[in-house]
Amino acid sequence: MDPNYYGRDYPGARVIAAIYALAELIEAEIKGLRAPEHARALEPIVRKVTRLMARYFRRQGRLMVSAVTMKEAEADVVDGWISSVSPLALSIAANDAIRYEALIELAIIKAETQLSAQLDSMALIPETKMLQYLKTNSLSKLTGTLAETTKQKLRDAITLAVRSGGTADDIVGAIKATVKEFSSVRAELIAQTEVNNAYNFGRTELARSAGFTEKRWVTESGNPCAICILNEAEGYIGIDETFLSGNQRPTAHPRCYCSLDFRQVTL
Repeated sequence: MDPNYYGRDYPGARVIAAIYALAELIEAEIKGLRAPEHARALEPIVRKVTRLMARYFRRQGRLMVSAVTMKEAEADVVDGWISSVSPLALSIAANDAIRYEALIELAIIKAETQLSAQLDSMALIPETKMLQYLKTNSLSKLTGTLAETTKQKLRDAITLAVRSGGTADDIVGAIKATVKEFSSVRAELIAQTEVNNAYNFGRTELARSAGFTEKRWVTESGNPCAICILNEAEGYIGIDETFLSGNQRPTAHPRCYCSLDFRQVTL
């Protein structure tokens, strides 16, 4: 059956086309770039970013505890107080910002080094692209979004403690419990996702600079999600096209460890 039989507007058209694309891959003579199993290479960077983010959350928590001990925590004023309390707009320490940027740049360089070796060339990512990514994905940009998430979690925890008749110690305990969760689980999740985002940015930009025109989503975790499985099933698409999930490159969601292959078809 012709994969275009139903027309491009048919809901299953792209999935059908993906099946045909995989079949064509078997027959086509291709020059491709295989994505390495990169989790191991990125893990040291992930650990360092995790520590940095955990320290950020703990510092927020200490300031929150200090602030709450100086306030009368009454149920009818808690919500307004939590919304305005200054520690939730915690500024980024200059050395943390520098360290974070260096680690994200290292993830991009990992991609650059690996692909250059596969290409047997000294191809480099354009410096303007590197600087643009680092500016757009800085620690201040990231934590600006995190402040709202943290604020809501803390507001919920403290409000629950107050409305349950909790003492000041109970409120402090609620803050510490929330910060502990963020410092362990969320810090690692953020680190893994942001490092892999940077890594796949590096792979894509270097492949584009080297003249590769097609990419393929590759699931590398042992238990990929349905979103990433469908992206992988789509096969090779144009390097500037979006996958079924709406993403141009991994990651598609938090804790996504997928990557990309690139190729040129030999005519």
